[in-house]
Amino acid sequence: MVTTSFAVTPDPLELDLASAADLCTADTASELSWEIEGGKPSYALTIDGQAVSATAGSADVNCGPLLLDALTGEPLLDQYKTFQAVVTDQHSASANAETTVEVVGAGAPLLSARTAASGSVALSWSIESTSGVTHWQYRRQQGDGPWGSWTTIAGSDAATTEHTVSGLTMDARYRFHLRAVSGATAGHRSGTAVATAGLTPTVHSEREVLLYDDLDSSGGAAQPGAYALLTDAADMTSGATTFAQVSNAEALLLNTIGANGRDFTSILDIVQAGDQITWSLGATCWYHYRITNVVTQPASPPRKLLRLSLENEDQCGFTQDQKADTTYFDGYRDRVAYFGWDNPPNKPEIGSDGIRILPHGYPVDGGHSYRLRVGGPTSIVIDVPQGMRLTYLGYVWSSGPSGTFLYATYVDEVSGGTLGLDPTIGDLSGFRVPRVGLTPIARSEAIKRFEHLIASIREQRLP
Repeated sequence: MVTTSFAVTPDPLELDLASAADLCTADTASELSWEIEGGKPSYALTIDGQAVSATAGSADVNCGPLLLDALTGEPLLDQYKTFQAVVTDQHSASANAETTVEVVGAGAPLLSARTAASGSVALSWSIESTSGVTHWQYRRQQGDGPWGSWTTIAGSDAATTEHTVSGLTMDARYRFHLRAVSGATAGHRSGTAVATAGLTPTVHSEREVLLYDDLDSSGGAAQPGAYALLTDAADMTSGATTFAQVSNAEALLLNTIGANGRDFTSILDIVQAGDQITWSLGATCWYHYRITNVVTQPASPPRKLLRLSLENEDQCGFTQDQKADTTYFDGYRDRVAYFGWDNPPNKPEIGSDGIRILPHGYPVDGGHSYRLRVGGPTSIVIDVPQGMRLTYLGYVWSSGPSGTFLYATYVDEVSGGTLGLDPTIGDLSGFRVPRVGLTPIARSEAIKRFEHLIASIREQRLP
């Protein structure tokens, strides 16, 4: 009998290290966790030169002391602790990893910052004890500029827990520190809180969505709740009878009375050329148009004619045969549809708190915060990182083992990656970055951008 042996090369040894919190109080322990993959077990792991059990998965490691300025005796402005980890396997292969936390003094307040409208940032904080506190002070840094001096919050006392800093540069990013003061004695500063000063809200962006439930394929839209997509803007009998014709519609004819007897006259009266409107028959079935002209029809019955130019469309999952099939089209004629208003990409929709609202069907450039939407804005805010062009494609209801849930699809036009996310509560259903068409480095960078976006998901209710 012949025995053949094979030399199996293990996967490369990899180590990931993470901290349970972004802040650590000086001279206290911070919880670190790690994952080890590849190589040849068993593993030997050290953190900051101290041996720890590699199989434990986590450990508490001391952050070290608060460092002081040698001349003034004051704590140094920026204090961070970087934990260094090294793992070695049976073949003496090794891998390194590190994670960094900000270090603050004992009793420091816990500070958070959020975007507020018209060049403002709203600060809020908590502290273990307010005993002896007479007032509060903050300082700020714009971008990579110098830190400003400490500013007393006028009228603040021990019970104060929030303050809005105004007069900032809109769309600029700021860092903040906060400290409690007892008489003339200042306590330890907080950790760093970061936020972007908000933009001025746009009033016109909050137009009410138009709801209709009768797609009139004969044209005319004479009955309440009726609308027609005309293939010939001059012919009130040229209603589209297929989705292929919808793609080439020249005009939208709306009865001023929508579904359930809603009177949309006041909204239709302020529509103007250049406005953008999305016709949605479902979460993944929509057509996006730019209005090129507005024409008022005879008052009996009252109607509004909007000349259109198709900007883009979701194919609604239809085949070409289905798009040309009048029978298939008829199945959608009595479905409730809504017409939602969008702004041009160079005129972002700004919510009442100064945060951009992610448009439907248009890409947005990274480097800004956006509030998600389902028709209207929700309470979920994300940061779209630099280097990403994100498009919101729409939402669907889906059923799973745990019940029915909502998720929306977002696509990064740079990498082709997609993200599934519930825009109402921020739950993530996953993301995918394709391998085809991307170099390994480009794919890795795209994954990091998605991870950055996911880490930024937060609830921030509109005022």
